[in-house]
Amino acid sequence: MAVLAAFGTGCSMRHASSLTVPLELRTTQVPNAAISLPQGQGRVFVAAVQDGRTVKDRIGENREGSPPIPILADSSPTEFVRNAVIEQFRNDGLSVVETGDAADSIVTMTLTRFWAEESPNYDAQVVLGVEVRSKTGSVLWSGNASGSDGTFGRSLSVENYQQVFSNALVNAVSSLVAKPQFQQALTVQAQQRPRRTR
Repeated sequence: MAVLAAFGTGCSMRHASSLTVPLELRTTQVPNAAISLPQGQGRVFVAAVQDGRTVKDRIGENREGSPPIPILADSSPTEFVRNAVIEQFRNDGLSVVETGDAADSIVTMTLTRFWAEESPNYDAQVVLGVEVRSKTGSVLWSGNASGSDGTFGRSLSVENYQQVFSNALVNAVSSLVAKPQFQQALTVQAQQRPRRTR
């Protein structure tokens, strides 16, 4: 449930002091319809996402009036991002495991931007710094993944904020998984997996 703080009893939403948005996936876009992964994909562990955002106390602003209305999250954006990435990785055909010990490679991510502005349309951007590491800690690939989304809707709509954040994140992960260098980094680890002897 959204939490809306107002400056007094009977204030309209436009006079709210802040809006708290539950971070839930509410996508209206379909992730990659078909990704052709090379043979030999290994098992992947997605580490906890680090928070590298410049602004950590809010996830956006409504700029329809002055002063802007802060948009807050009800939970950790980094945990929301990690769960969504794991779900999309699995849907794209990657073998995601629960621990680093069981993995052939480890994906580490830093969330550098998770922001939406409403003025009056909704525009969101999600940016991730990503590394693929071997189990010994060697960096096999590093790069960025970003996605954005926009829509129109009624003022201070929780659903619209959820929609643009979800779609922006889907687009960021889709761009990541489609990168040949990212795919190859995962494949290298699978090829280096020791063979069992009988």
